[in-house]
Amino acid sequence: MSQLLEPVTLSVQGMTCSSCVNSVEKALNKVEGVSATINFATETAHILAPADMNPKDLIKIVEKAGYSATLLVDAQSVTLHSKKSARAFFFAFIFAVPAVAMSMVMSWHHQIDMWVHQILDNFGLPHPLYSATAWVVIALSAPWPRQI
Repeated sequence: MSQLLEPVTLSVQGMTCSSCVNSVEKALNKVEGVSATINFATETAHILAPADMNPKDLIKIVEKAGYSATLLVDAQSVTLHSKKSARAFFFAFIFAVPAVAMSMVMSWHHQIDMWVHQILDNFGLPHPLYSATAWVVIALSAPWPRQI
């Protein structure tokens, strides 16, 4: 007869790389009857554990692995409540819309090129060998350093 499993979601803090994810996942999966997957992007651990297992025991296992964890009661809205995710989405949207529009509307290319050339002339900088519009799109869509 199989054991009754209960889903548990933990918020895991302190993971900085995929190796961290692997160490937490291995520590949780060593426990008999536990199946865990870690989502690095949302910093959560989704765990199927025996119903009689206390979530505090799972938190202790994560802490033994060197990270801190808290129990998430409402696991459905993990990403919606993350300020970091909301901020990233906002800036991605703000920069993506002009980048896509500039890439799609060919009639804007000449005007944007002339505008960029004028700005470069004002600063005494050489003009790009390739389309200035392409460089503007690259600047808008390139990843910027994250603030942690």
